[in-house]
Amino acid sequence: MFTNTYHNSYKMKKLLLSLFLVTGVASVYAQSSSCTYSGMLLSSGTAGPTGDDNISTVSMPFTFNFYGTAYTSATLSTNGFIWMGTSSDAGCCSGRVIPSGYSEPFIGLTQLDWFVDPGELFYGTVGTSPNRIFVVHYENVQELGGSDVITGEIQLYETTNEIRLVVASLTGFGGTGTMGIAAGDGVNGTAVGTRNASSSYSITTECNSLSSSSTVLPVSLISYNVSRNGSAALINWRSGVEENNDQFLVERSSDGKNYTTLATLKSKGNTTFGYDYSYTDAKPSAGKNMYRLSQVDFDKKRTYLGVKTLSFEEGNAISAQPNPFSDQLNIQLPATLQGSGGISVSNLYGREIINVSRTFDGKEGICTLDTRDWPAGVYFISITSDGQHLEPIKVIK
Repeated sequence: MFTNTYHNSYKMKKLLLSLFLVTGVASVYAQSSSCTYSGMLLSSGTAGPTGDDNISTVSMPFTFNFYGTAYTSATLSTNGFIWMGTSSDAGCCSGRVIPSGYSEPFIGLTQLDWFVDPGELFYGTVGTSPNRIFVVHYENVQELGGSDVITGEIQLYETTNEIRLVVASLTGFGGTGTMGIAAGDGVNGTAVGTRNASSSYSITTECNSLSSSSTVLPVSLISYNVSRNGSAALINWRSGVEENNDQFLVERSSDGKNYTTLATLKSKGNTTFGYDYSYTDAKPSAGKNMYRLSQVDFDKKRTYLGVKTLSFEEGNAISAQPNPFSDQLNIQLPATLQGSGGISVSNLYGREIINVSRTFDGKEGICTLDTRDWPAGVYFISITSDGQHLEPIKVIK
């Protein structure tokens, strides 16, 4: 078992300052090891989300430190994982690559397109303070469109901040799945073995122990927020401690992998009380915008401080009717699309079924697809045009 420790060699000044920070910034790494399987901790509890691609944010009974940040809530997903803190992303529909594919703090039993019936996902707490365990339990949850099932738990341990991913049985699955943790900065995280956006794997009575270790750095954050201001995105943050900080970088991505630098803001100087900073993105992309904040020391060392997601989908979202469909599918094209691009449809396992090249003229329209020969199943529609990548949607035949 690994636990988080703070080295006694840190300067006393930094140690005392860290006690007052709401959000600590850390350079982190993760560790993983096997542990003794001793069964499930919960047989019942408070009901979590049900159905397909659903989430709910719940309060935890104690503070849990994950990659240097303290959390008192978690967002449970029907797709076999939790985000630490709050999120609006259900994580559809397959495992992403740790760490680059995750822009939010992630703990995955096995991320996949699972379908939860009532009574199959619940949570609760066992033990007494200061040794409580917050448990998220998946009971015989079946893969959407398949027959494979998973039974297991995500266990978060008070005081030690240990994470256990405990699986009684996983019979397998189609597509790709991911088991492990990620900081959400696109840089730090660890997968359990090779289960990292990998093909089907099976598990019987297995326990894995993980934890993140943190090192206090010259810059820490009290807050970091991204919000809409009309058609623009407002990015603002407040530092806590700044020491040897040269500048902040604001970057944007639509996929969590490829980032473009929007702005460079010089530090306002060394401080133990913090400064306020802000930047306005006047032209965010249609769909999902991931804003990554980082800082650069005078010695050019760069530290990632976090990623926030903001969507601009009103009037820019893909829609399709009917859904579920049978012989044909009508895709509504947003009026914001201009230039050359295309419409792509992929199946549940990522194989492209059709790709229609198209020149968009900035007017609403409908693209009708003949789907009589398509097998029954789950499909994903994606649209691109001159650099815009609209958020894919899921449809079912």
